[in-house]
Amino acid sequence: MKPIPYSSKKLRVLAALGGALYSVLYGHLNEILSALISPGFYWVLLFSFFIALVMVNIVYHTTIWLDTHYRWRAEPFMRLMLQILLSLGLPLLVDFTSMAIYFGANGYSILDNGFLGEDFMYIICFMVLLNIYYNCYFFFFKRETNPDKDTKQDNRETDATELPVPYEETKRPAVHQSVLNLDYRGTHIQLFIANILCVYSAERKTIIITNDNEKYIRNETISSMEKRLSKEGFCRISKGVIINLQVVNGYGKAKARNILHLVPILKYKEIFKVLGDEKLIVGRVYLTSFLQAFTKAQEEK
Repeated sequence: MKPIPYSSKKLRVLAALGGALYSVLYGHLNEILSALISPGFYWVLLFSFFIALVMVNIVYHTTIWLDTHYRWRAEPFMRLMLQILLSLGLPLLVDFTSMAIYFGANGYSILDNGFLGEDFMYIICFMVLLNIYYNCYFFFFKRETNPDKDTKQDNRETDATELPVPYEETKRPAVHQSVLNLDYRGTHIQLFIANILCVYSAERKTIIITNDNEKYIRNETISSMEKRLSKEGFCRISKGVIINLQVVNGYGKAKARNILHLVPILKYKEIFKVLGDEKLIVGRVYLTSFLQAFTKAQEEK
C-alpha cells in the first residue's frame, strides 16, 4: 500500500510552535510582557520548538511507515500496538530525554522539579491528539478515494458476446521495481508501476487507478504517460485510456464493429465496474496494437 498523502507540513510547524509556546508560557501568563523583551525567553522557545518539531515529525513519519506496512484493516491489533509504541512512545521518550538533559544542564532534576506532573501530562495529551488526527485523516481519505460499492453507477451494457478465453486467471508476478514519482497533495510518493491498473484522461489531467482502488491525479498528457508506461506492460486501448495488460483476462466482441470489450481478472472486476465500461473498450484505431501486445503479454506469463 502506498502512503496516504497527508498535507501536513504547515500543520506540523504550527503544532510544534503552539506546543512550544504553551510549554514555555504555561503558568507564567502574567509574565508574558516581560518575557517578550527577554533574550533568554527566545532561546528557551527555540529549544522547545526544536524538540516539539522533532516529536511531531516522528509521529508523521512513523504513521506513514505504519500505513505502508501495517494496515488498520489487515492487522488492527499489531497496528495499534506499533502506533502506541512508535508514534506515541518514541516521541515522548525523545521529549523526556531532551528535557532531562536541559534541566540537568541547568542544575535541576527532572524527577523533582514538577515537569513530570502537569507539563508532561499535557505533552502526552498533545501527542495523543496528533495521533488521532492522522488516523482520522487516514480513514477519511480512504473513504473519500474509494467509491461506495453500493452507489449506483451508469453500467451501460455492451451486449458483448464473449469469445472463448483460453487464459486462466493467474497470480500477479512479483512487484516490478520500476516506480512512478508523484507529488500528490504536498507529499512525494513513489508508486510501483506494477500496481497501476489503468490510466485515463479527464479534464486535461491524467487519473491513475491502482490495484487497491486508490486514485492519483497527475498533470501529464495521456500520450506522455503512454511513452512512459509502454515498456512496462501497458497498452493504450483508446484515445483516453491506458491499461495494464496483466489485469486483462481476455476479451469479447462488443456491440460495435471492430471494437473489443476487455474482461478484467476477477478480483478487479468491481473496480472497473465502478469506473465504467468505457474504460474496457478497445477502439478500432488501437485494435491491432492491443492484440499484438496482449498476445505477447500472455506468452510471457
